[in-house]
Amino acid sequence: MNTKRKILLATLASCLALALTLLAFGCAERNSPSETCTVTVLASPASGGTVAPEAFKNVAEGERVSVTATAAPGYVFLGWTVTRGDAEISNPLSASTAVTVLTASSDAVITANFAAGTYTLNVNASPAEGGTVSPDTPRGVALGTAVNISATANEGYAFHGWTVAEGEADIANPDSAYTSVSLASNAVIAAVFEPLGGGDPEPDTYTLSTRAKPDSAGNTTPKSKSCIEAGVPVSVSATAAAGYQFVKWTVAEGEASFANQNAASTPVILNSDAEVTANFQLRPLTLTVSASPTIGGTVSPTSRTNITMGTAVSITATPEVGYAFTGWLFNGGNGGSVIADQNSKTTTLTMGSSNASVIANFNVQAAAKQ
Repeated sequence: MNTKRKILLATLASCLALALTLLAFGCAERNSPSETCTVTVLASPASGGTVAPEAFKNVAEGERVSVTATAAPGYVFLGWTVTRGDAEISNPLSASTAVTVLTASSDAVITANFAAGTYTLNVNASPAEGGTVSPDTPRGVALGTAVNISATANEGYAFHGWTVAEGEADIANPDSAYTSVSLASNAVIAAVFEPLGGGDPEPDTYTLSTRAKPDSAGNTTPKSKSCIEAGVPVSVSATAAAGYQFVKWTVAEGEASFANQNAASTPVILNSDAEVTANFQLRPLTLTVSASPTIGGTVSPTSRTNITMGTAVSITATPEVGYAFTGWLFNGGNGGSVIADQNSKTTTLTMGSSNASVIANFNVQAAAKQ
């Protein structure tokens, strides 16, 4: 009986020792510090655009961070590439996307790639038998570059002006047979010719020009159009830039009437040469602020509404007892919004062109884990 008891006690002691060893090993694993790295964000070429933010520090393995690329005037965004380190880009072709660090043992570099933008210019004669034009073949044109165009009437025809048949373009002098044009998209420019003599009297024709107000708030089409017959409706269209919204059309000069001045795209009828204005205003935006995990701390404010692009908002994170603040992150794309200091509990967020959502991250403090 005593021998069996001794064997049983020895077995129990061995099991207890093994359990304590495994417990100690697990604690050591939980308390061992995890590796972090720095993620640097670059633009290539540097003149091609900007990136935000330019770097993330103390990024852990498996952590996701949000990046945004904005092309400079004359450039287009091509896509994201991982140029150093071990990371994965959620959507390489999206200007706003997320990057996940796969291995934090070395720093990573993410590059936004840009290229100079070009458009295609086509110049036609209308009607084709009315005359000739130059250039008479499609031509690639860099954004912001003025290209010389010319029109020569055939016998029995007279030149009556240039018009933008397709796309967005700015003709320096629509009434001159020799002028220049700048493109804002692929465009077709038509030289209008009219037969000479005979027939019914020619109807009155007018010239229409459009503009955006403020200038940077959006685009209008057509920029200029000539040889518009009195009483004949012409479609005008307004497109708001990022962070703005269309309000209404107004007549800046001359006499004109709109089918619906509150519609971004609407017909307009001219009673004289006229300039019409597409009016825009800053779009009201919403900022949402939250904590992760929610028990880790509180944030202020939790939301702000009716704020506009460029507005700076103060945000604050306050950790609960036993938790430490680890940094701010965007929840999804940032829409051009920028956090002044992602590692500061109280910092400033400057709104971009769309609604933004940010998260204050908290971790359990080491002392609390033990």
